[in-house]
Amino acid sequence: MVAVNGQTLSYVATGAGMRPEEVPALREHALTIWTPEEMQQLGRTYQSLLNDMQSGAHRRVLFLVPPNNKCSGPLYEMVFMLDTWLRRRQVRDRVELIWSTYEGGYIQAFGPRLHEVVTAEFARRNIAGFPNFAVDNVQDGHVAYRGGERLAYDLLISFPPYVAATPFVSLPSDGRGFIATDLATRRVQGHPDIFAVGDAGDFPVKQAFLAFLQADAAAEHLAAEILGTAPECSFEPTSMCVMEQFDKATFAQVPLRVTGVAEKPVEVRPDLPGLYRVGSSATWRLGKKLLGVYLPWRFVAGEPIHAGLPWKGMEAGLRVMSRLLAA
Repeated sequence: MVAVNGQTLSYVATGAGMRPEEVPALREHALTIWTPEEMQQLGRTYQSLLNDMQSGAHRRVLFLVPPNNKCSGPLYEMVFMLDTWLRRRQVRDRVELIWSTYEGGYIQAFGPRLHEVVTAEFARRNIAGFPNFAVDNVQDGHVAYRGGERLAYDLLISFPPYVAATPFVSLPSDGRGFIATDLATRRVQGHPDIFAVGDAGDFPVKQAFLAFLQADAAAEHLAAEILGTAPECSFEPTSMCVMEQFDKATFAQVPLRVTGVAEKPVEVRPDLPGLYRVGSSATWRLGKKLLGVYLPWRFVAGEPIHAGLPWKGMEAGLRVMSRLLAA
């Protein structure tokens, strides 16, 4: 509940969920990354992998992005971080790292510059990458793809397909349960008094910074309605993220637009080339580390993340860094 000028307003936080059963046998054979428990299991598996390598074993680790995944970026971070971690422990030559994704380009939603960065990183790190590999089914020891290809693995790590965590049957939604909204205001279509922001809504990319911007827009329109004023901002999707790699990080600022094409639902806005900025360096890790301090601090204090002087300071720092360390 939110109290505003004596009025009480209700909200429900539901978000997205995973549906690994869309890919036959994915749940049985893959380690997935969604819950804290799954992440802890992944950490234990990495330690077991390291122990095997230090005993002289060789392994094939396959990372898999299936269709209907709505935010593949974290899995890219994990393959890069695993590569760095293994190199620092001097066992990288005993592990074959393989990447496969249904996407036409790496981190497809964020455009060609991210694809170029990832392609170069895969080459530098000796990671075999396979775009346009849409999974058909998973079997013990190998993955079968719709084009007839097969890739073997000893360890399979995947980010499953997304669905709405809580379907609302009385509200308009798409085929995966995400609530249909007006893009600019985040109002639910046909229900002007209901707003949907973040992963529960139908914006094609599920990402924290985009959720912040959606919340800003919804709050602005809701406040304007209560106060009888004109809203000053709407949701203009511009993603901002820092992709951790342990030895360095990659910053991306990406203005997006919805295409209406199922195979590629968003694309980089061609009319805002100056806002599309990408850069990689060890310095960008500082930004990631600052977020790691800032977010828990605000959570513990019970304060909103995307508000106040601390956030404005973070934004100002990112703007300066993006001018100096991204192009």
